[in-house]
Amino acid sequence: TALAHFGLASNTLEAEGARRLAEALGQCPALTRLELSSNRIRDAGMVALARALPACRALAHLDVFQNQVGDAGAERLASVLGDCAALASLDLYANDIGPEGAGHIATALGACPALKRLDLRVNPLGPEGKERLGAAALSTCQVVT
Repeated sequence: TALAHFGLASNTLEAEGARRLAEALGQCPALTRLELSSNRIRDAGMVALARALPACRALAHLDVFQNQVGDAGAERLASVLGDCAALASLDLYANDIGPEGAGHIATALGACPALKRLDLRVNPLGPEGKERLGAAALSTCQVVT
């Protein structure tokens, strides 16, 4: 049977572990839920994961909260969101995403018709980032900031 749910929360993967996980994700096209909260993957880990996410064609829920992901990681993730057609829920709670990263995510929301919930609470989005996300999400999904 194919792997559908993979939970690795609170395992201190860090960037290197995220890179190794990304190498394996290409073999998981049926994966629907990936839980990576509290692993300190930072931007480097998110960049590696983002490269692999489009191979997970069934991925509907991605939890990467509390991972110290900043604007560079958010930018790379945003660049592949349009290739994640099944993604319905993206949890980026309590990272380090600022206005720049929020802007990249806001721009990508139009290419994510399945996305219904985006959690960006406890990120230093600033008024500009919140405004851009709010404007982009009006017709697409619920954004929690």
